[in-house]
Amino acid sequence: ENPSPQAEAGDVSYWTPGSAFCIFYGSSQPYSAVNHIGKVVRGLDIFFGIEDGDRIILRRGEP
Repeated sequence: ENPSPQAEAGDVSYWTPGSAFCIFYGSSQPYSAVNHIGKVVRGLDIFFGIEDGDRIILRRGEP
């Protein structure tokens, strides 16, 4: 892949050093480079209400 040190709101990324799946939804930036694997294009505001331990389901939208 092509790791990037920056992210935009909506980026769905994989952080290799921490084996973590990340969804960027605010102004935060990755601790280190991440591999972008997708993008949330609608409903991003719902992430502001998610708390630690909550489960979410992401579905692939129509192109």
